Amino acid sequence: MEHAGHHMSMAASEAMEMGMDGGMGMRCKMSMLWNVDPMYHCLVFPSLQITSKASLVFYVCFLIFLSSFFEYSRLLLSHNAKLLRLSLRSQIYAQTLPGPGRSQSPLPALPGARRASSIAAGDGEGEGLLRRGAGIGGNGVVTLPFWRQMKRSLHYAFNVALSFYIMLIIMSYNAVLISAVVFGAFLGHFLFTRNVDLGADAEDGAKGLSCH
Repeated sequence: MEHAGHHMSMAASEAMEMGMDGGMGMRCKMSMLWNVDPMYHCLVFPSLQITSKASLVFYVCFLIFLSSFFEYSRLLLSHNAKLLRLSLRSQIYAQTLPGPGRSQSPLPALPGARRASSIAAGDGEGEGLLRRGAGIGGNGVVTLPFWRQMKRSLHYAFNVALSFYIMLIIMSYNAVLISAVVFGAFLGHFLFTRNVDLGADAEDGAKGLSCH
């Protein structure tokens, strides 16, 4: 009985090590404890397996880039939301001004920003973009056109999926892979957050890899 139990324990251990290979003979290492050897770890998918020093260097660089890109994509989503709010507030205010003043914007334009009128015209919605807008400074609620909101939601869903993928890599508990992700987050934050918006809300841009 003891011999049989030992044999079953070894079989279960081997099955766990090969659990991610789909029976194709590639030994994907899995661990629930802190470890420092990245060899034979799979980056979630069996096809992304570290099998040599060259592949280790490649996948470490890949994780650094992926983590940095997540920071860029997250900040881009927040930046686009700020530009959209600024443009809508500007047009709402302009509609409250009499005569020629209607076409003037009381708020400074940001580089690369488009006027709310061009946003609405580009979506074919015209004045319907602001049909629920009210008050100076965007104190009302604006319902965005379907396709504009679809683009924003797809970008958000992409960020969530990317953050979950990185989270699964972190769950390998491997020091090398986790260090690559953390360094990528540091690099992305250093490169893409050097410009501080003094008018931004305190919570804007506060979320990182720890939460989506």
